[in-house]
Amino acid sequence: MLLPAVKAKMWLCGYQPGPKPNAQADGFQGFGQRGQRFYVSRNRVTTGHCSTNATVAVV
Repeated sequence: MLLPAVKAKMWLCGYQPGPKPNAQADGFQGFGQRGQRFYVSRNRVTTGHCSTNATVAVV
């Protein structure tokens, strides 16, 4: 079982096609979408444009 503070930072991916559970109701950030980019800095992860941080793309 994950701690709520850990779940609140996680995006889910890799689920089979079809209906998905309500990730936010379960305490997660949500589901990563194909082509979505996550920008990782020392203190946080954001989505959107940020040219100075590492990039993680969902493929």
